[in-house]
Amino acid sequence: MNRSDRPGDIAAARAADQAASRQRRLVQDARLREHFGETIPGRSLVAVDVAATVVMIVATVAGVVDYRRFAFGAAAVDLSIFAIGVALFAAALWMGAQRSREAEMDVAAWFFLTRVAPTQIRVPLLGVLAVQVVVSLGAAFLTMDEATAVGDQATKLAFGTLVPIFGLAVNGVWSARYGAFPPRAPEPRRGGRATR
Repeated sequence: MNRSDRPGDIAAARAADQAASRQRRLVQDARLREHFGETIPGRSLVAVDVAATVVMIVATVAGVVDYRRFAFGAAAVDLSIFAIGVALFAAALWMGAQRSREAEMDVAAWFFLTRVAPTQIRVPLLGVLAVQVVVSLGAAFLTMDEATAVGDQATKLAFGTLVPIFGLAVNGVWSARYGAFPPRAPEPRRGGRATR
């Protein structure tokens, strides 16, 4: 057995890693508090995301409860939210491209809000995205047999799996507009001048 493989050494290393992780989180939280202050922008985007998810859930539950009557309506709701999500996603890409001229952006921060959004924004937006995924997959799974029984080749509620595009797009728009990205470092000097 290696000296560093002893249980006490492993536990000490794990404790040191956890302490360092806690310290990084505290520094990150302090940086976000300093950046945003007391007023957190973009709460209206959170409200829109929650409202769209509630509409999707209501339509999906109706489709699961009575597939024959409400599956088509649920699919129409899902496709409408998806279409709006595609437009928002295009807007998020355009806004992110503009913002990336001045800020160091990465995909994890841009669409999953890591290190750039305060907890009051990150938790609800990621929570709503998780709900969209779980509800859509669950509804598709629950209605497979009933869809086959009424003659559909696949369940109409499978269109719900497109709804999370809306949630990702809202995340992307929020972070492109308000995210606390670090400023872009100047490019290396060429010919004696810094370029951007």
